[in-house]
Amino acid sequence: MLTAIIIAAALIVASVLVHYEALRLTSELIPRLLYRPQQRILMVIMTIMVVHIAVIGLFAFSYCVMSQLLGIGSMHGEFQGEALDYFYYSATTYTTLGIGDVYAQG
Repeated sequence: MLTAIIIAAALIVASVLVHYEALRLTSELIPRLLYRPQQRILMVIMTIMVVHIAVIGLFAFSYCVMSQLLGIGSMHGEFQGEALDYFYYSATTYTTLGIGDVYAQG
């Protein structure tokens, strides 16, 4: 239980740091670009989308490691144990959809 809490806390910190660094770098880069304001906003939005997908991948990787290597919990439902299944579960929980066809237990 303590291991899962430590991993969860580390993932939260990593998620915040990844978002922070991406937005910091974007804010430094955007003024240097010779784009119109609308294009700059689109660049920021696309950067945020890429960062969200990267964080979803980070969580998916951690779910895989916790269930496969560390034996912390397991995945059930419409779950085959492939990387895409972990990514799907991570995306549904990250976006708070929580569809329920794949769920963690333990």
